[in-house]
Amino acid sequence: IMVKDLSRFGRNNAMVMFYISEVFPNHDIQFIALNDNIDTRFDENEMMPFKSIMNEYYARDISKKIRSVKTMMAYNGDYLGSISPYGYEQDPNNRHRLIPDEITSVIVLRIFRMLLEGYSAWKIANIFCREGILIPRAYYAEKHGKFQTSKSFKHPTGWTAKVIKGIAANPVYLGHTV
Repeated sequence: IMVKDLSRFGRNNAMVMFYISEVFPNHDIQFIALNDNIDTRFDENEMMPFKSIMNEYYARDISKKIRSVKTMMAYNGDYLGSISPYGYEQDPNNRHRLIPDEITSVIVLRIFRMLLEGYSAWKIANIFCREGILIPRAYYAEKHGKFQTSKSFKHPTGWTAKVIKGIAANPVYLGHTV
């Protein structure tokens, strides 16, 4: 087995050492970590256990730091998702900030207005289907140039009550980031 470096093989020190010292030798498997100069054909691998431990703790440390940064960003109200909710787009100057999408924000406002007027989600969906309004996934695909190449849109204007209810229940439309 050949890997770029020991960390690519595994981050759990106990499992890495178990495989390298027990499983591989018992099955006549050679292990090579190129950048770490580890080759189990030779007995000069004294640093391998230490490197494995360092890899495990490095991965844990980075994970904690990333989680901390994401938590701080969330507390600051930054948007952390990769795809903007329907009706919004990411600010071109700050991808962690949502701004209204000129086309779909009008549709979202219309959904809420119609719900307040007493229309059911099913009725709104039927109206949007008749008007040929693209469903959120189809709109996103068209906006990002993926609509023509996608085979997954049998009904790109096939609104359902579930989609309408999902938009109505999404706290992002109340100004909250979740």
